[in-house]
Amino acid sequence: MARQRGNKNYSNIKKGLKLSIKDIYVGEEDTTRELEIGDSKVAAQFYNSYFLRNDTDYKDFVSGNKFFVYGYKGAGKTAFLRYVGESFNRDKEYTRDPSFARKWDLFRYSQDFPQKMHADISEFLKRNRKLDVDLEENDLNIFRDYDYEDLWTFLILSKLHDFISSEGKGMVEPGADLDRFSHLLTAIDRGTILDRFARLVPKIRSGSAKVSSDPELNLDFDFKAGSDDLDKFADYVGDLREVFQKLNFTSGYYNLMFDEIDPRVGSGKAFDLDCILIRDLIVTIYRLNATQPPSDRRIVFSAAIRSEVLHSVNKVGKEIHKLLSQFGIHMTWGIYGARDLDHPLVKMICKKISYSEQKFGVWDHSKDRSVTETWNRYFRKNRKAALAPKDLLRLTWMKPRDLVRLLKACKSIDGDSKAFSMSLISKAEVLYGNESWAEIQSQISSSIGADLEGAIETVFQGFHDRFSIYELQTEIDRCALISTDVAKLRNKMKPFDIVELLYRNGIIGNYRRRGDDRFFFDGHAKPEAKGIFVAHPISKIRLGLEKRTYSDVQYEPDLFDQDGLDGCEGHNRKDVS
Repeated sequence: MARQRGNKNYSNIKKGLKLSIKDIYVGEEDTTRELEIGDSKVAAQFYNSYFLRNDTDYKDFVSGNKFFVYGYKGAGKTAFLRYVGESFNRDKEYTRDPSFARKWDLFRYSQDFPQKMHADISEFLKRNRKLDVDLEENDLNIFRDYDYEDLWTFLILSKLHDFISSEGKGMVEPGADLDRFSHLLTAIDRGTILDRFARLVPKIRSGSAKVSSDPELNLDFDFKAGSDDLDKFADYVGDLREVFQKLNFTSGYYNLMFDEIDPRVGSGKAFDLDCILIRDLIVTIYRLNATQPPSDRRIVFSAAIRSEVLHSVNKVGKEIHKLLSQFGIHMTWGIYGARDLDHPLVKMICKKISYSEQKFGVWDHSKDRSVTETWNRYFRKNRKAALAPKDLLRLTWMKPRDLVRLLKACKSIDGDSKAFSMSLISKAEVLYGNESWAEIQSQISSSIGADLEGAIETVFQGFHDRFSIYELQTEIDRCALISTDVAKLRNKMKPFDIVELLYRNGIIGNYRRRGDDRFFFDGHAKPEAKGIFVAHPISKIRLGLEKRTYSDVQYEPDLFDQDGLDGCEGHNRKDVS
């Protein structure tokens, strides 16, 4: 890209010189905020510097062959779908006709699903179902046998109707089916549904909406929330779904993307309800997409789903995992083998650096610089040697957000530096660790409560960076003598429950004397109860953990028998590789 004269961004930078790291665009932790707050230049910067992995193809999502992307928080799900949207908006195949109506719409579950509706559904279900709160099985999910596909179908098709009634006029072939579809969605007071959905029925605005199964049956809802009203609403949505399948979309394109699909809280009955709503959203998206022919699909509904909730969602049936594996991509980064210059996270940041160099005219990119050249130029162990990628990636949880956060911390400490040196990265570890830890704290607090999260932190402050589950039990017992919250923690959670929680959140992993330690984000789903646990490098810094060698770890073989951990054999240190 030629240098732009008169642009202050290009002052004091000459072709062939290295950029100061403050001028390197590394991205933002939150893509949605970045694009919503920024202008078209920000969107172009995001698009032009985005690294598309080899296992992803944006056209699969435009065509509707794929419509789910799932992964852990910070894995880049939203960034990928927003890249798909930006790619679509720039694709000449779709933009050459100015009359081509197109929209990439956004529905944020945590914000756009009406809070009043959520509260009312919870209240309605609790009022209409008798529970024995002392039975543990009721805690798994009291809403397991409720179904909200009709609700989601109504909400999604309402959003579609809003589009084809405004920007998308002309994309549906006129006729009786379109008239019927519009009538069904305009004959009711949608605000009543959204404001007081506990009754699960709409109020007729004028006239009556008739369902196809019985021409004389009117949706004359009386707000008694009885089974008759539920049946009427199901009939209404069934008719709506049927006429949607008959619509002939002849031009234009509409994609409704669902994002921020997170439970509002991490446990309890509200969490259970969210799991059901998320489950039925996934199924509804699949079924509505399936009604359109793949060869010419102009209406696509897609979703970015966090893996943290999928374990709980899978417990409530409908085999969600099969839909995700067939029609989605798993956005994970820790399973790509060696952490070297061929790793996707390394390629991701090198592409952003190359983009920044092009932007400032530092490098003639008629022939792109290789990943190796870019990395060796900006990541230095010292003056004589390049930094090994694994020495940077080991400080992350193998997600794009971590890498962005770490490099931004480096920029804030010394933006005039010409490289992300090991000494600068070491200085940034505390700032980066505090910001990362705040996110982890939020995750754990939403799961078990702030008091128990604080108790876990109390136990680990000044503890060891390598430990056995026996030593953890001993430390919990010791701290429980002086802390009410830790005493509560000891009564509510077994040591291995705590270990599993910390393992899933990347705070600890399983120690290996030979080879890399095992962490959840590397694809190792379960911790080894009989093994030695090791703290993540940032956990060591944040919690002030005492450094230990393997031989310092103490282990009590009978602990598993005492705590009733079925299937665990006595531990032998020689078994730990």
